[in-house]
Amino acid sequence: MSVETYRIDAGWMSLPATLSMSSNARGVVVISHGGASTCQSPGNRCVADALTSEGLATVLPNLLLPTETADQEVCFDVDLLADRLKFVVEWVMDLPLTRGLPIGLFGASTAAASALRVAADMPDTIRAVVARRGRPELVGAARLARIRCPTLLMVTDGDRDVMGANEVARSLLKNCEARLVVLPRTGYLMVPGGSQEQMAELTRLWFGRHLPTASPRATGASGVN
Repeated sequence: MSVETYRIDAGWMSLPATLSMSSNARGVVVISHGGASTCQSPGNRCVADALTSEGLATVLPNLLLPTETADQEVCFDVDLLADRLKFVVEWVMDLPLTRGLPIGLFGASTAAASALRVAADMPDTIRAVVARRGRPELVGAARLARIRCPTLLMVTDGDRDVMGANEVARSLLKNCEARLVVLPRTGYLMVPGGSQEQMAELTRLWFGRHLPTASPRATGASGVN
């Protein structure tokens, strides 16, 4: 397993990113991240470790500059996050190490909305998406209806506002395989067996199932589980 750091050109700025992959990686997942914490947060690392155990490469970019992370308006700017995430996806497509590998996107909270938007805008490129505790209402109904890759939505039991938004989003994902999973509220997320570990395991299984073989074309939506 190799771990390399890069600077990704994104217009007038460059974004730091970490690529972890084995020599025989069969897909790559970009972990979309925004907000005040680093892309190397425990939650992101938990997801990345689960994915690398599945034989998938991971890219963890910081989509915000250090000077932007304290600005709540910027942190919740889905358009800005999605535009920068597109630069990362294009970089993955061009990098010799990852060129030709199927690409998936993972995002949590507002960054989940950016992943869903990019999946809608790049339907022939993105092969699978996982959105945890996302804000799909920030994507818009029209874009959600354009998503064609398998999409997993995850929410935590008892989080009513997020639950409702994700239920609506699930009903709008008419042109792809879509699933909504409710994780039990088990206290602090990093407790062994807690929702963070369950989320990482479901993420591993979703990408492990879909990245090697999934077509971005519509396959019909599944029911809510």
